[in-house]
Amino acid sequence: MKKILPFLFLITASCLGQRTFNVTQGELAFIHPKEGIILFKDNKYLKLEIKADIVDNVISYDTVLSQISNEKIKELKAESGNIYARNIFSIDVSKLDKLQFIGDFEYNVNSISYLNKECFILKEYTSGMVDSRTEPIHYFYVKLGNKTIIQLFDERDGFIVNNKDKFVLYPVGGGSEKYSIKKKKVKLLCQDVEQLQFDDLYRVDTLAGKVGLQNYFREWALPAKYDSIFITRNYLTTYLDEKVELYNATLNKLRLKGLRAARQEEKFPYIYILQKNNSKKINVLGGKKMTIQWWKGYGPPDITYSFNISKESDVFYIESPEGFGILYGKIWKGGRQKLYNTHDLDSIYLWKEEIYDHSFIGFNQVLVCKMKNGKFKLEYLINFLVEHPETSQEQFAGNRIIGDFDSVEDKTNYLKIVKDGLIGYFPFNKTVRYKEIEEYHGFSNYIRFTLPDGKKGWLDINGKEYLDIP
Repeated sequence: MKKILPFLFLITASCLGQRTFNVTQGELAFIHPKEGIILFKDNKYLKLEIKADIVDNVISYDTVLSQISNEKIKELKAESGNIYARNIFSIDVSKLDKLQFIGDFEYNVNSISYLNKECFILKEYTSGMVDSRTEPIHYFYVKLGNKTIIQLFDERDGFIVNNKDKFVLYPVGGGSEKYSIKKKKVKLLCQDVEQLQFDDLYRVDTLAGKVGLQNYFREWALPAKYDSIFITRNYLTTYLDEKVELYNATLNKLRLKGLRAARQEEKFPYIYILQKNNSKKINVLGGKKMTIQWWKGYGPPDITYSFNISKESDVFYIESPEGFGILYGKIWKGGRQKLYNTHDLDSIYLWKEEIYDHSFIGFNQVLVCKMKNGKFKLEYLINFLVEHPETSQEQFAGNRIIGDFDSVEDKTNYLKIVKDGLIGYFPFNKTVRYKEIEEYHGFSNYIRFTLPDGKKGWLDINGKEYLDIP
């Protein structure tokens, strides 16, 4: 019968610059594939269980010691797979980025790879499916005398042990899972990290007027502090004075001289960057071009509502062929809706006639209006749905966009607006200021332009301009 000793709380230490815990309840005897850490003290063998939990981004730990009978210890020693203390080497932190374990099971293949100082990545491939799951696995160091091992917890429990410079992964509790080490140097590919998002791993926090990057445990993940940090799905951009730097999900900095801006492309891992005076498309992981398998989600199609604008006796109406109407932005079953404040308009065109929404039509839906004087303006729909938009509490009511254009041309993804020979692209910008500007085809972030004074530069789709530098 096992004898359960009282709970013994671990004390944190700063060894290795990580979450490291000293165990002083006995000397390490061996690591068992199923039972885990076996200690020896006062001629007794003890099983050490370390239980970890995360509350408010802080790990709490406790240990449970269970005495093992002489009969049971003989059985454990007789089993294969034990790693005895004399064969356990401390873990070289500098070699962790080369670690990847592969588990090939009956119905799925798992890989566990080192990501950063905070976690490993569990990648689970289920038979017949594509990249069914990607999760971070947090870990900490366990210091047993002069021996150091790694314990995984959270999504997958287990031990990583350096057995004579050969790393071994034992899942806690044993079971049928067996992992083999991938021998060659590991470089995480997009398939390993594409489902992870920076928001799952990091956050931006302020310090003395600057900002820095913290990991899940609120430790500083990057040593430097910046004016600003922009986080997107799979990369982050840091800004300090005029210097811009780009990091991927493994916090490896991409070596890009003269970087000025970056933006995620729709399909990871590609992004668009502005480098010096050139726009480029690059692989954010710094690797070669690769083919990516994408998970295809299946579900009900988006509900779409189409709307037409008609004019009768100088009065405009908006209505849906499906019999839906609009009232203060809400779609409702009923007749057509009169539009107000149209006395100076000759015609109205609803930009993007189909509304992709289950219950609301956007208050910021844009109308292209031709005025009776032959000029054009752009207006928010809400300003025609309420009689007095200036006093309305509805969102966007009373807000004007821009107007008095010579022409407005629908380019599907944007509106080309022209006045006095100058061009603008709405909604990228709301002014006409370019003598020349290239067509935007929807797959780049930067649009080349020329100003009336001959200066050239790039316009991004958020409306920011980057003039060429000498």
